[in-house]
Amino acid sequence: MPVEIWSDIMCPFCFIGKRKFDEALAAFGHKDKIQVVWRSYRLFPEVRYREGSDACAVLAKVKGLATSSMRQAMAHVTALGRDVGIRFDFDRLKIVDTLDSLRLVHFAATRDLASEMKERLFQAFFEEGQNLEDHQILAQLGKEVGLDAQAAKTMLTSVAYADEVENDVAQARQIGVNGIPFFVLDRQQALSGAQSIAEFTALLQAAFDGWNQNIPSPAKKTMPGESCTLDGQC
Repeated sequence: MPVEIWSDIMCPFCFIGKRKFDEALAAFGHKDKIQVVWRSYRLFPEVRYREGSDACAVLAKVKGLATSSMRQAMAHVTALGRDVGIRFDFDRLKIVDTLDSLRLVHFAATRDLASEMKERLFQAFFEEGQNLEDHQILAQLGKEVGLDAQAAKTMLTSVAYADEVENDVAQARQIGVNGIPFFVLDRQQALSGAQSIAEFTALLQAAFDGWNQNIPSPAKKTMPGESCTLDGQC
């Protein structure tokens, strides 16, 4: 059963949501029949990394917030991250264009390593302050999860998978995604935001029951979890 997940590397709730979903999936009795498909979204496609720039100031500007409000939001996310073992380090954060890292996830998917690649990129971005516009860094991160570093570097210097990224973004708009992370199970059930492990488990079971019996599963009403809206408000 396919589970499609729309997210961006620079979305903190996408990282938190992935950790919670991973835990729910690991305990799910039919996890071997679940196919996770990572879909791309770019929150700030116009942003490029500037050496020495302050992440808080950059994010406050693109979000239209006061710096003090941005710092409060970062503190809130940091506290939430601790609950799932994430050590957010916003002081080291480098705000980048995530196109190349999203292309790398698509490339990793051809080697069945998309989830591993996504996790490693989240760690590098949010916990380690690495520059994800740097192809050398991206290739090394790919190598760490099992990709051939030279093949990854060759891919990154091309335009491969750029269309796939843009197609994912277009699909998000077509199906009415209004915040990420956004989870779609068997194209029958949808869930928005970094939900609880219990909510993810319940949705997996409901969608799987319908898929297994080849009948549409009834829509499950769930309040949206914490997310980043498509205009970058987190």
